[in-house]
Amino acid sequence: MAKDILGLQISTVASEAAFSTSGRILDPYRTNLSANIVEALVCTQDRVRKSRKQIVDKIDEILKDDEVMKALEEAIKNEDGKGKQPINILE
Repeated sequence: MAKDILGLQISTVASEAAFSTSGRILDPYRTNLSANIVEALVCTQDRVRKSRKQIVDKIDEILKDDEVMKALEEAIKNEDGKGKQPINILE
């Protein structure tokens, strides 16, 4: 969790702009993120990571199924040409 909080990007500005209040008034809402906002960002980041992992797992599963089907089709083609009985892949 510390990595998530410390990993928040912070923009860099020139020191003159950061410490000069020429006509600008800085209030607490513009200078930092509240604890609730940081918590929401961390939770959202965790949720996005988990959902992304699930999608990647599903894609891997689909690709494996596709490879199996290609192998079965190739085996069926080879067996049909030899005059043997076709393989029933549904058993």
